[in-house]
Order: sequence, then structure tokens, then C-alpha cells
Amino acid sequence: MSKIFFKAGEFAALCGVKKDTLFHYDELGILKPEIVAENGYRYYSTKQLTTFDIIHSLKEVGTPLKEIKSYMEKQNTNNFLSILKTKQKQLKKEQKRLNQIKKLLKNTIATTEHALSVKCDEVQIEYCTEEYYIVIDAPEVSYTDEKAFHIKLQEHISYCRKNYYYNEFQIGEIVLLKNLKQGLFERKYFCSKIDHKTNSEYLFIKPAGIYAVLFHKGAYETLPDAYHKLKEYIEQNGYKIIGNAYEEDQLYYLSVSDPNQYLLKISIQIDK
Repeated sequence: MSKIFFKAGEFAALCGVKKDTLFHYDELGILKPEIVAENGYRYYSTKQLTTFDIIHSLKEVGTPLKEIKSYMEKQNTNNFLSILKTKQKQLKKEQKRLNQIKKLLKNTIATTEHALSVKCDEVQIEYCTEEYYIVIDAPEVSYTDEKAFHIKLQEHISYCRKNYYYNEFQIGEIVLLKNLKQGLFERKYFCSKIDHKTNSEYLFIKPAGIYAVLFHKGAYETLPDAYHKLKEYIEQNGYKIIGNAYEEDQLYYLSVSDPNQYLLKISIQIDK
């Protein structure tokens, strides 16, 4: 029985690809035409449809052409399983990354939309449930080495991304109670809020309780004004500061161009 051959265009159409794809596979040596006529025409046989299907199937699960070529040169069941299991591990990792991005977008959208409707520079008393942060020591405000500041900040961001703790674009700061009592509003930590308790050595727990909350609009340089307003309200209303202050960006350089339009949420734990 004589073989049935397809011209390159026919074979490409049958496989649902362009002729250029077949030319590329030819160059790589993973799917060469069975016959190349004297006039340069390329002809593929029906059995090469199986070869194309191997390539297409492995590409479908994300296998690079270089790896496909290696597999086809040493095609056996063990190598086939090895490729699939490797891709399965890669896909699980990618799925985790994509889930993290979905969470990142959802949380950031919610924070940003909420920021558009809050009352600025009015102190509110709120009950907050226990919350969790990943933190890193931040350079002191009085420390003027800007390079060290950004190195620490990037170290924090890299750790959160690597360990899938990057739940929002916004990064906050924590001012410790001892500094607040002395009227010093210097950060101790950079922090990123996470949605569950974790075993990380950088976990920081914000305790449940009553908080004085203020949404402050203005450049970062105006933050002392917000703290003075909070402390004044706390004292005048018979409260006392019993915990740390938590600063969380709501609108900042990613979402507004004018630093005077920045919006920052400050929460200080209080009690009667």
C-alpha cells in the first residue's frame, strides 16, 4: 500500500498551525518532513501526525521544545512520567503564585475603594479583632542613610513575596508603645498584614482590643500632626494608650501622584 503524503500547507492546516511552525520544528530537528522534493516542497506522512501530537501534547502542559526534543530522542514510559511529574510540580507552584496575586488584587482593591469613602482626620473608636503581620526591623527615622532604608524595605518585600505573604501592595510601619509614651513617633518595624497566623519568625501579632483610629490625609512629613491629634483625643476622652501604633498606607505613591493626597490609617491601642 502506497504512503499518503501531505504538502506542508495541508499538514499544517490538519494540525491547526501555520507553516512557519512546521519550519521551526524542522530547524529544531523535532519534526522534519519525511520528503523534501528537488523543488524544495516538503511532504509529511500520516504517521507524522502522531509525532506532531506528542509535541503538541507536551507543549500544552508547558514543556519547552528543547525538553520535548530530548524526550523524543529517549522516549520511554519513565521519561514520560518524569516530564509530567516535573510539570505537575511547576504548575502547583504557579497555581500558588496566581492565588497569591488574586488575593493581592482583591485586598488592594478593597483597601483603595474603602479609602475613597472614609472621613479624614476624624478620630474613631473601634474594636479590632486579632490581626497578623510579617515585620522586619526598620532603620531609625533619625538614621539618615537612605540607602540602608531602601535595602531594608526591599529585604522585607522580597521575604514576603518569596514566602507568599504579599497580601497587599501597601506596606505599613509599627511604632512601639514605649516610643508613643515619650512622644516619639519613630517606627520600629516595616510590616505587611497577612490573613492568618503563621510559623514565620517574623510574625507579629496585633492584639484584639479597642483602638483609636484616624485616617490622615497628607504627606508623610505631616504624620506628627496626626499623632498629636490622636493623643489629644485619647487624653481628653479619658482613655490611655496601652499598645503600639500601626500605620497602614491607604492611598500612596502607587495610587496618587501628589504626596499631599496620601491617605494613611493610624491605629493606637487604648483602654479606659
